[in-house]
Amino acid sequence: MILFYEHLIIIIVFAFLVGFLIAMPIGAVQIEVAKRAINGNLKSAYMVALGSVCSDVIYGLLASFSITSFLDDEKVKAALLFGSGVLLAVLSIMAFRDVIKKNISLPKLEHKTHHMSIITGFTMSFTNPLMIVFWIVYVQFAYDIGIIPYYNTIYLFAFVLFSGVGLLSYLLLIAKILNHVRKSFNESLVDKINIILGFVLAGFSIYFLIRSFQLFKSVM
Repeated sequence: MILFYEHLIIIIVFAFLVGFLIAMPIGAVQIEVAKRAINGNLKSAYMVALGSVCSDVIYGLLASFSITSFLDDEKVKAALLFGSGVLLAVLSIMAFRDVIKKNISLPKLEHKTHHMSIITGFTMSFTNPLMIVFWIVYVQFAYDIGIIPYYNTIYLFAFVLFSGVGLLSYLLLIAKILNHVRKSFNESLVDKINIILGFVLAGFSIYFLIRSFQLFKSVM
């Protein structure tokens, strides 16, 4: 029993640290969280992060318990990529709109969009089929290096859950930092940052749409 808890603690610590670290590379979710935090919508940024991590944890559980056969279908992957591309295109347009429509105050914008933020974050991650590939590799890696010593439901749940906690912690920390430092930004700088982030989101959108059309073409 003592050995069981020792393994469990190692899994929790490892999963949290790796989850925190793998959240660092810039992706579409990180860009959206940053955009909202810089514009003063901290709660909205938090909700996007939470929604994204909820989706990641679901994918992690699917991968851990090998419930992934439905994602082997290229048509399913293509549909998910297309949905992700469309969503990122909408978010990109919203970023540019926020710069153009000066008559909308930031608190009012937050009130309008806050209740949809968690859905936005969830959808951004869930429509990315590459996440399931990541989790399959990640879980197998944990087995290979002995972090997860053997198949155990509690070990797997703890591994996925605390990887998600690590991911969420990084996103919340970045959102808090960016929201704090934005106070030193003037309005012109915030507008420029929004434009840059809008173009980055547009780039991700174009990539996902192209990949989806390539997959659709390959299965037609």
